[in-house]
Parts: sequence; structure tokens; C-alpha cells
Amino acid sequence: MYPPPGAEAAPIAEIQVEHNVSAQDEQIRLSIDGTDVTVYSDVDTGELIYNLESGRSPVEVGPGMHTATVERRRVPEDFDIGVDEVEVLGTFEWEFTIE
Repeated sequence: MYPPPGAEAAPIAEIQVEHNVSAQDEQIRLSIDGTDVTVYSDVDTGELIYNLESGRSPVEVGPGMHTATVERRRVPEDFDIGVDEVEVLGTFEWEFTIE
């Protein structure tokens, strides 16, 4: 992951998460400061990249401390919003500071 936990960094261009989600019914989600930014990220096999400079960011990651949260979920194949629940398989959270 970049920036790494506890990092103090100059302004950054992206947040990068490597993962091993490969099952059809699983997904990876990324939140920054409590806002889910997954739909604004580029998700590929083994990697999720949230580009802060693409102009599509709903979260301003300016100077100060920020929290990133990655959640691995299992979603039923015939998922029905409001009826089915998503199973959270794991969560990892870290903080980083932008100077």
C-alpha cells in the first residue's frame, strides 16, 4: 500500500492498494476519511489505485492526517439491495499524514 501506515509524505498523486481478491463473489473497497472512493478508483487484478489528480475525487486529501480503510467483502451472486447483506471478510485501516 502507498502511502504506508504512519507515513509523512509530500502531496501524493495516488493511493495504491495491492490485494489478492480473486473470487467472483468478492470485492475490495477503499474509503478515504470515511468516504468510499472505490468507484473513483482503477481496479485491476491484484491492485486498486485511487488517483487524486484525475479530477474525479470526491475527497480532498490536503495537508494533515488522513485515514484509509480497505474492506474485503463477499457479495451474493444474485445480490438484491435492501434484501441481501454483504459479508465483510476483513478490514484494514491505516493513517498517513500529508505535509
